[in-house]
Amino acid sequence: MPEKPDPSSTPRSSPPPSIRWRSWPLGESVVRSALLIGGLLAAALAIYLFSRQITLAALALAVLAGAFWRFFLPVEFQLSEKGVDQWYLGRRRHIPWGKIRHHEVCAAGVLLLPDEVRSTLSAFRGLYLPFGIHRDAVLAFVQHYLERADRGQRLAASQ
Repeated sequence: MPEKPDPSSTPRSSPPPSIRWRSWPLGESVVRSALLIGGLLAAALAIYLFSRQITLAALALAVLAGAFWRFFLPVEFQLSEKGVDQWYLGRRRHIPWGKIRHHEVCAAGVLLLPDEVRSTLSAFRGLYLPFGIHRDAVLAFVQHYLERADRGQRLAASQ
């Protein structure tokens, strides 16, 4: 029976090169932008028609626009050996790879979560990385830093 290779003796591949990109859906798709803005305005109009209160409609519009802030504001992302960086409105958010306990690959990006088991609220504490044109590079980082760590934890737990 062939022996299993020792995971500690497996050569460690070099980390992928750092990448940085900007995500701004409002500036990238005219059709999606028009649909979202039209939907927000329609919701505010419906609230005004039912309540006849312009302040309530304006408040609802502001809350909905705030919920879609990532659509309206340009956000920059950087992946490096130190972790994930996100910039918006002049602010930087840094998440080291070791703080990411779970990830989910989605159709248009990767959801990075701070909890090992996904809960209803963990997505609000996590970070969604849209692929943009960097799908392969983002997935290479996920594989190098997160999936390898997952395999190592599973191997350690099984021994």
